[in-house]
Amino acid sequence: MAQQSRSIRGRLALAVSAGALVLIYAALLVASYLDPGFNGKQVARGTRLDDVDIAGFSKEKLQAHLDEKSKELANAEVRLGSTDQFVAVNAIDLGISFDRESTAKVVQKPQVNVIVRPLAWVGSFFGDRTVTSRYSVDETSLTSEVAALSIPGKVAAIEPSIDAEAGTLSLVPGVEGKGIDIQELAAVLTEEAARANNGVISVAPPLVPVQPLLADEDVQGAIAEADEQTKAGLTVVVEDEEQHFEPQVLRGWVELDSASKPGDVKWSFNQDLLDDYVRGAFSESGSMGTDSRFSVENGQVVFTPGDDSTMCCSADSADLIDTAIRSGQSRVTLELRQAGEQRGLEWAESLGVVEPVATFTSAHACCQNRVTNIHKIADDTRGVLILPGETFSLNGHVGQRTTEKGYVAAGGITNGVMVDQLGGGISQFTTALFNAAFFAGLDYGEYQSHSIYFSRYPYGREATLSWPHPDLQIRNTTPYGILIWPTYTDTEITVTLYSTKYVDVEQTAQSKEPQGTCTRVRTERTRRYLDGTVKVDSVSALYRRVEGENCSGESSVPTTAPAPTTPPPPTTPPATEPEEPSPPPSSPASPDDEE
Repeated sequence: MAQQSRSIRGRLALAVSAGALVLIYAALLVASYLDPGFNGKQVARGTRLDDVDIAGFSKEKLQAHLDEKSKELANAEVRLGSTDQFVAVNAIDLGISFDRESTAKVVQKPQVNVIVRPLAWVGSFFGDRTVTSRYSVDETSLTSEVAALSIPGKVAAIEPSIDAEAGTLSLVPGVEGKGIDIQELAAVLTEEAARANNGVISVAPPLVPVQPLLADEDVQGAIAEADEQTKAGLTVVVEDEEQHFEPQVLRGWVELDSASKPGDVKWSFNQDLLDDYVRGAFSESGSMGTDSRFSVENGQVVFTPGDDSTMCCSADSADLIDTAIRSGQSRVTLELRQAGEQRGLEWAESLGVVEPVATFTSAHACCQNRVTNIHKIADDTRGVLILPGETFSLNGHVGQRTTEKGYVAAGGITNGVMVDQLGGGISQFTTALFNAAFFAGLDYGEYQSHSIYFSRYPYGREATLSWPHPDLQIRNTTPYGILIWPTYTDTEITVTLYSTKYVDVEQTAQSKEPQGTCTRVRTERTRRYLDGTVKVDSVSALYRRVEGENCSGESSVPTTAPAPTTPPPPTTPPATEPEEPSPPPSSPASPDDEE
């Protein structure tokens, strides 16, 4: 009986204990589901992401924190190399990316079985858990960027090559280099990205040996082939001339073919070296040709295309020589090539040289030496074309006047007095050209009026010439070409400029003022362009009071200077001279010589 009573009490005690455990388990289970740090609504307690305590972060706050991690990476700098010597590059450029999905997944604890859940929940109150951010690297981007960087320790392999100096061929062996193990570097970068210090990721790139792509023995084989194929030399023919190129000459052009691949090494000729040598050897071949030119016939502008100039040699010369050598030929004939820019009808039409845009005629007495000079310089200048944007120099085009060129002695001005000099009188042509340019609306560079006024010229609107100064320079500021076309009779010189009508020009004012004993004359010009633009400018002239006197009133004639041979020209302007004032720019000082 007593034994039975003890058994009953024991079973009751076990039942009570089991019930208590069930109640405790149930309470812990409920608590685990109610705990936001364990039920997935918040980051579990004791959790650190890298060096940041994120325990208790809500899902929204965790995502915001991961956003900041992404931004930090975008601004992070990767230093590849040692502490003292490195190359810096942006982390994103290296193909590094922050794997937020994997990082978020590892932050969240995996769900546990309901049976052990209460125990796991109790265990969450003890100890911390550190999670490392997850990163990935795009190896394609990493490979491309690393190839372009001069990373300390990285040394490109040197391919074997051919040394062709002194006409002999020899092998230059390849040299081993050092490169970066991309896969190992990618692995290191994913680890070190989580340990960035102040936005800097420092990595010592793993170096591996890099062998040249081409083998020395393959290059040696190409050398033996080139030696064999060039041993007989080659006879080259251009027009009626032929020259034999010795083997050492041919071998001096040999190099490795850029198309060479491992196991398939080829040789070729350096085209620049070959072309330079051939052109030098046949430098006298070819012809100068003739220039394209404009002319005026019966008042109409006519364009005559020139004959092409030629020189050695055609663009396929290197290929022809290469083919001849490889096929065992002993001779090859090369063609000439066109030299210089081709200027045909299309080019001429683009310049718009179609009509007279300005003309000026200046009269002179017949049959004097000065007329010979006027006609000579007119002939030398006829057909000159001033391209858009160019400046024409009369002195630069004609050059110094000499007896060999056909110029004779005639009246000119030296030290302010009239004397005979070679080329005298050509300033009448210069004045005609100056006025044609004035009414064509062109600009001037250097110019100079006569230092003594001659009544045959427009007062204040004229120009002289001497060698090397003063010069007459005309600037073509139009979008069209300007053709200079002088014509003459025994008593007149006319300069007509042909182009396309671009501007209307008139002289709108003139003023004069004393400058010492000289007179400064300023002539105003108004240009009205076809687009409605109006521009006002002026030209300037400076005249002596009398022959042989400078602007200070002192004699301009040195004691050894020749006496004047003609009476001084008039120093007063025609009665029709305009008087309106205007402020044109100043002219250069009067020259000592004027032709």
